[in-house]
Order: sequence, then C-alpha cells, then structure tokens
Amino acid sequence: MVQETNGRRDEGSGEGKRPRPKLIAVKPFPTNGPTTLVEWEAGNDLFRAYVPTEAVVNGKVSADDLEAGAEYGVRWERFLTVSLTPLDLAKLFRRRGIWTLEDLKQKSVQVKIAPLEAVAFNIAELIRSVEEEA
Repeated sequence: MVQETNGRRDEGSGEGKRPRPKLIAVKPFPTNGPTTLVEWEAGNDLFRAYVPTEAVVNGKVSADDLEAGAEYGVRWERFLTVSLTPLDLAKLFRRRGIWTLEDLKQKSVQVKIAPLEAVAFNIAELIRSVEEEA
C-alpha cells in the first residue's frame, strides 16, 4: 500500500521520520573518481576533506559526510606557537625607526613588516614537528 502525501518525506504516520541532515555549502574540486575533495568554511576557518562523490549534491554535502570524510592537509595550529605582546611589537617598531605618529604614517611598509618579524618561526623545526606526527 502506498500512502498519499503532498510529496514531503516528513508527512504521514510519523513512523520512520528522520531529521533532515544539515547540508553545508562546499567548493568541490574536479574529480573522476569515487571521492571528491571539497572545501568549506566553518566559523572563521577553512577545511578540506575527501568525501564520496555521490555525497556532493548541488554544491552541498551533509555535515555527517563531512565529519566522516578523510581530512586533507595539515592542521597547522597543532604545530605552531606564536607569542606576540604589545610590548614585543612596540620594541620592533622602535627598532625599525617608528617612534612617532608621523613615523607610523610614513613607514607603512615597516609597520607591516614588524609583526611578521615578531612571529617568524623556524621552518625546519616546523617540518620536523609535522614529520614526527605523520
């Protein structure tokens, strides 16, 4: 027997009702295989994972499929440590000749470089840390 409905899955006797999966908009990368690499934004961060190709429908994937997907890339935050205080930054400004408001206005490149210098890290050490985890 087929129950008549208005086309909605959630109508009827109430039996077999399942909550609709939360769909997340993704950017799929071209594929010819059984899995597709997708990218999505959550909060203020980007994520990538391989999911079954059939799970990607109209640029969306269920949250469950994303959670079960094979993570792509390194979660850099697990390996990076950065400590920058206002005092550290002020010292770098002074070393770069930024002492006054006029200096700040005229030396915009130096102002931008100072925080980069402060958070510079040893790339070889980062590579070693990631390799040890792999």
